[in-house]
Amino acid sequence: MEHPRHDIPSGRAGLPPAPPPVARLTNDEFGEKFRSAWRVLWCVAASVTVDRASADDVVQEAAVVALGKLDEFDPATNFTAWMAQIVRFVALNQGRKAARRRGLESADDAAPGRHESRHDALDHRVEAALEGLDETPRACLIMRTVLGMSFKDIAAALGIPEGTAMSHAFRARHAMRDRLLPNADHGAGGTGGAR
Repeated sequence: MEHPRHDIPSGRAGLPPAPPPVARLTNDEFGEKFRSAWRVLWCVAASVTVDRASADDVVQEAAVVALGKLDEFDPATNFTAWMAQIVRFVALNQGRKAARRRGLESADDAAPGRHESRHDALDHRVEAALEGLDETPRACLIMRTVLGMSFKDIAAALGIPEGTAMSHAFRARHAMRDRLLPNADHGAGGTGGAR
């Protein structure tokens, strides 16, 4: 049996050579990728906040956070999925902060106004139904129905298995239908129906 030779250097202080540095996105490359992913990121934010104006703020704040963590991103991986995770966490944090600031809303504040149009009333019903969904199923539903994203891309963006993304979107769609059309006949078995 041959003994290792100790007189041959193998990198710094006997350690193996350091791996080559990971490539880093430039700010311009980040900007390009961010602009192309913006719609998906906005939907992720909107699915958590259920508020259009807040979703814009969340995506912008997430961009600032991501720029600060740009050295952690590997350009060989999925930028949109990486950003979607940041957007999601920023949205959740903003939601917690807002909830602490405002406390519990009174029923009067949440009730739709008397003079609203049917369109506004429908918007309120849809928003209320969306708010009734948990965050991940809501995100899956919005990303699938509004953006037409594949379940594979949804799964990558949310960090969940593809089958789970499919299940969440399916169940969320049925929950929305049941909330918006509670007295409608949904076919045999109530939730089965055609896909």
